[in-house]
Formats: sequence, C-alpha cells, structure tokens
Amino acid sequence: SSTATSMQFTAKTTGLTGNITYEWTSKDVSIINGQGTPNVILDLTYANNDDKIYLSVVAADSRKCPISGFEGIYVSKPGAATNTGSKSNWTPKERKEFVDACIPNTKMTEANGRAYCSCMLEKIEKKYPDPATLEREFKKEDVEPWAKECRPNSQ
Repeated sequence: SSTATSMQFTAKTTGLTGNITYEWTSKDVSIINGQGTPNVILDLTYANNDDKIYLSVVAADSRKCPISGFEGIYVSKPGAATNTGSKSNWTPKERKEFVDACIPNTKMTEANGRAYCSCMLEKIEKKYPDPATLEREFKKEDVEPWAKECRPNSQ
C-alpha cells in the first residue's frame, strides 16, 4: 500500500502571450519545485491519505498585473489508507510547521535537514498522535534514539 509523496499541478492561462509568472501558495504543504512556472510539485510526505490540501495560484503578466487566479483549491492526497496502529490527529499544516521549524535547527543542508525532520516527524507522530500530547508529554529521552536513526549518513 504505497502512497504518493508528491503531486504535480498545472495552471493554464488562455489568450495570453508574453512573459507570464505564476505565484503558488499553500498553507498546508511545501512547494518542492516550480514556483514562478505553470507547473508546480507539492511535497505530500506529511499529508495523510485523503487530507484536504489548500493550494492557490495567481498568474501575472510582465507588468506584474494579476491576470487570473485560482483561490482555495482543495485536493485530497491520493493513496490507499494505511494502518499505522494509531490514528494521527496531526493536520498537514501542523506537519509542515513542524518540519519547517525543525530544518534550521539541524545545521544540515536543506535536503538532509528535510529528510531528517521528516523521519523524526514520522516517529514523533506515532508516539504522540496528537500535537497537544507532544507538548504535554514530550520526553527528550524518547527522541534521542530516533535522532540517531534519522540522521543522514552524509552528515
């Protein structure tokens, strides 16, 4: 039962010529690649199957005049339901915030930091299925072994 870790979206403008830029935003997931272009790839690593993901895009011409926009596109992450043994109550936004806050603290490259933080999040989410539980019951000794498991070999 594999699940998608990324998803591609394409914005199309009709009847326009010249240099058109696209500004994509999502409050729930990270944009991996394609900012400024009509094609964008989203990181769905932290989204559960069937989570609703918010995405918007605004296209602008060379004078930076917005010419079209899609506001509030909600999509579901594709994939089969997984049985992890515990149901997580983390939202895609909370997962993204955790990883985004974690990366700078790793002192690693962006890619290695993201891999490390994603690994840590997966383990933390299993132990603390509710973010409020993590805040109340967090124990450093619980995560120390995970830090060693999640550390990329090149670091």
